[in-house]
Amino acid sequence: MSIPSPTSRPPDADEARLSFTTIQQANKAFAAGSYLEARELCTKALIEYTPYHPVAYANRACMYSKLGYHDLAAGDAYKAVMLMEYVRAVIEGLEEESDEEDRAEGKDAGANGEQERAQGATEAEAMAEEADADGRKQADDSDEEGEPASIFTHIAQAAFSTVSSFLKLSNNIPANEDGEIRRADLKAFVDKFDRLASFYLINSLRQCSSLLDAYEFCESTLKRYKAAAGTIGAVAVAAPPTDTVTGNTGAPGEELQITTASFETLKVHIMEEMNMKLEKALETQKKTGDISPEKSRTILSSGIARRQKYPWNNYEPDRFSEKTLAALNASMWECGERALGKGTVKCEAKVVDLPDLTMRREEKDGKLVQEARLSRHLGIFATQDIYEGEVFFEERTTISGSPYPGRRVLCDYCAERLVEGKMFTCEKCPKTSAAGRATEQALYPAYCSVECLAMAAASHHPTLCGKEDDLSWIYDDIVSSPNPISMYSTLLIKLFAMALHRNKHPLELPETVYLYGAAEPERNLTMRWDFVSCVVRPIWVLTQGLGVDIYSSEGIANFDTWVVNTLMAKVMGTCSGRFEPALGLSQECDDRPDVVNVHPTWSFVNHDCEPNVGWKPEGRGRFWGMAPRAYEGPGGRELVCVRAGQEVKSCYTDRKLSYKVRREWARDMLGGDCQCKRCVKEELEDQDGRDGERKEIEMLVRKVEEGL
Repeated sequence: MSIPSPTSRPPDADEARLSFTTIQQANKAFAAGSYLEARELCTKALIEYTPYHPVAYANRACMYSKLGYHDLAAGDAYKAVMLMEYVRAVIEGLEEESDEEDRAEGKDAGANGEQERAQGATEAEAMAEEADADGRKQADDSDEEGEPASIFTHIAQAAFSTVSSFLKLSNNIPANEDGEIRRADLKAFVDKFDRLASFYLINSLRQCSSLLDAYEFCESTLKRYKAAAGTIGAVAVAAPPTDTVTGNTGAPGEELQITTASFETLKVHIMEEMNMKLEKALETQKKTGDISPEKSRTILSSGIARRQKYPWNNYEPDRFSEKTLAALNASMWECGERALGKGTVKCEAKVVDLPDLTMRREEKDGKLVQEARLSRHLGIFATQDIYEGEVFFEERTTISGSPYPGRRVLCDYCAERLVEGKMFTCEKCPKTSAAGRATEQALYPAYCSVECLAMAAASHHPTLCGKEDDLSWIYDDIVSSPNPISMYSTLLIKLFAMALHRNKHPLELPETVYLYGAAEPERNLTMRWDFVSCVVRPIWVLTQGLGVDIYSSEGIANFDTWVVNTLMAKVMGTCSGRFEPALGLSQECDDRPDVVNVHPTWSFVNHDCEPNVGWKPEGRGRFWGMAPRAYEGPGGRELVCVRAGQEVKSCYTDRKLSYKVRREWARDMLGGDCQCKRCVKEELEDQDGRDGERKEIEMLVRKVEEGL
């Protein structure tokens, strides 16, 4: 996989016809309830025939909603809205050109009623800036318009031609004939479809509980179309999922009765849900006082998504195969020798059964009862005794993320603290910034060793070399976001860059292929999700930072929303984080780390709130035997922390915390509440304590009543 070309060819007549037929087949599958088949057909239309098709994106958003993937539905609906913005920009550009021609000929532009040919209007170069302003955030201080503008211009051209061909075929005009589509009809279709796609987007965000984004999109849609009060319909699109707000249950291809009143009603429902969500958050945080406006925005924008291996994801290896175990144990051997010396290794990877975090929990006779159920995982087991304080495993970070790598505080590869006078830099990094300022490479990253520089040169740096200015505003956005998962975007930047440099799919990278982040579909795990971190910012990074056309066939195949979500699940489930005062970042979000690191091999060590090993999340992950909490005896060689044959277990949080806080902190990595023996025991004790308090209160009430 190479960086997709910015040149995007509009569909020819055969491609337009095949796409139209495939979308109709998808609608029939949708009507029959075959949502996976419908999703596959829409994806085929996008990748093989018409990759810039907003109708296919909106239809697929409906299919994702029916499958329960509302986060993916939001991603597709957003792309449909953006593509329609590009088409609108081209139409407005053509109208300006027509008006100028009329004025030059002395005609009244307002009375001009000429018709435009559907495929003869792809001269959108002048509209690149407007399309970019409508659909993409630009760096305020950027003086380079060339590459991004070129990409966005070609996207606009291809989207315009795709929509024009689709409208012709919808009106029974063959795509290879010179039938004409009136500009007024094209504008009406774009307006109707933009509102429909906006409705899909708002509803999907609401289903994800990303309520603030849903509310703001609802308001902006109403402002954009406040003058229009008529029915909003669509041509040959799948009906949205049944919703209590609109009551729509239409079949694919029907005219959908969505009005501006639908948006007003939806807005009221979202406001009610926002208030309920804040009230619930206040109840759980009443001990810390009222929620600040910043915290409220975070709560209202934070959503939830299903965390599973998608049925169409063919990139995940068999995690329990001999091949996978052999690959992991080869890495285990290397990490063991790095810590203990050549030929000495004290652990290996094996298959293990662990409590399922999706086990059913219910009340019986006033007691919490949990259904005992196990699920298969990989784990690390000791092959020899591991002693207290003995460093038995050392792994270099292979993916690290932190904002502003050009500040040269941390190594851009392993995230070790840099030492003045011992920094190594890329000779190809430019000596001047994009604005022409002499930088002496001060705006570009440095490395703690020649080895890290070489590893970076073989992974992410060639793609990012010289792009620090292009990405600086994205780092600003990451740092200013109070959302806890925003820092994971720094890892996505590295992973996108690796995939482009190595010409590989992001899920086939050695750094990601074995990371565990998503369960099989039958397990109902979830993960934190927010619209900016998981949809919008990745688009910014790819299009404006790296110059990738995400709408091209290659862009869809490699960077579709489901691919980004899978990467997020993998890094969220395996990375460690730490605060780094030297970076000087503001701590507006108390549970967001400054630096995130992934140690792929060590990520297979399973969690337990009574760990037998300790570790420190730095550039080199060092791991040692750790004594139990209550142990006060002699340590060192006199205390065996992990005996040969026992599983090595690490605490993903701080074992000193209460079970409620430990569960909250570990939920991103585990995908559910921790079910270790300690957490279950403390939860039951907490419940017994509450039962005791309730009985005492009831007894006091009875005594008062008897006294009266």
